[in-house]
Amino acid sequence: MKKITLIASLVLLAGLQSCTSDMDVTSSDPTVTSAEAIYATPAGYKQALAGVYGNLSLTGTGDAGSSFLQGIDAGTSQYGRCLWYLQDLTTDEVIWSYEGDEGVAELQRNTWTSSNPILLGMFSRTMAEVAIANDFLRQSTPEKVASRGITDATDVANIATYRQEVRVLRALAYYNMMDLFGKAPFYDETAAFNTKAASI
Repeated sequence: MKKITLIASLVLLAGLQSCTSDMDVTSSDPTVTSAEAIYATPAGYKQALAGVYGNLSLTGTGDAGSSFLQGIDAGTSQYGRCLWYLQDLTTDEVIWSYEGDEGVAELQRNTWTSSNPILLGMFSRTMAEVAIANDFLRQSTPEKVASRGITDATDVANIATYRQEVRVLRALAYYNMMDLFGKAPFYDETAAFNTKAASI
């Protein structure tokens, strides 16, 4: 009995040990930049704003087939293209002779299912827009800007304007989500990470 108690105590003590800073690592990949490095200057805020706008037209930062959404084909996740497909191709206003892209024929013939890659691409791209916008809003609060030493009145005013633009872009994403899907999971910049979203 003493042996079992001793083993159980050792296992319990081993389980209570915590990692101190083993997970506090910096990426060795030169293409990965931390938020602190990106938002360190007013120019960084402008570049980040370009990223929020860029998600509406780009799928990735590489060639035409690149996409930063895992498991989603770049051709079925470009914001404007998917929006046109879902709002126009599904009506009798458009007859599209090219049905070679995956999911297009089903949309045009109104036989799509929830696994249609264009539906998945639009949902994913739109939620990515919300996530990118929320990150910008988290990083550009007046307190964060001041803590990074950005105090020039013009720079502070520009960043405040960027915040307003990003809010509009996030609202556009939510508008499209509600228009296309009826409701959307709602996250704003104050939402904690890895939490369940409310629906709007």
